[in-house]
Amino acid sequence: MKYGFIRVCSATPNVFVADCTKNAEEIVTLAKIASMQKSKIIVFPELSITGCTCGDLFFQDKLLKSAITGLENIVEESKEINALIAVGLPVKSEKSIFDCCAFICRGELLCIIPKMSIGVEQQRWFSSAAGIDNKAVY
Repeated sequence: MKYGFIRVCSATPNVFVADCTKNAEEIVTLAKIASMQKSKIIVFPELSITGCTCGDLFFQDKLLKSAITGLENIVEESKEINALIAVGLPVKSEKSIFDCCAFICRGELLCIIPKMSIGVEQQRWFSSAAGIDNKAVY
């Protein structure tokens, strides 16, 4: 780091729709590469663990559980990565499904924040977090 600057990286993995295991592997691979290039903040796309085109599969518990497992794998594999990593995934909380961003650093899940502004095209699958007092799901 020089002059108070840090390197920020936007990473675009090959996304395999509804294949959370493969997507988590892609995310970890790119995060390791970005870290080796001295990036300190690595940002992945919205819903990068599942893919954003899952449609009604977002209502399936199997996909939602697989997304959490993918997140857990990323957390486990990121212990040696000295960077803040942001990845997207759907999270079910009580009766609602949220489009969320999870923040990970050095093998620790810091928080999961649900999206507040949901576009018309996403309202079929996701709830907005606007109006919820505690925005963090985790």
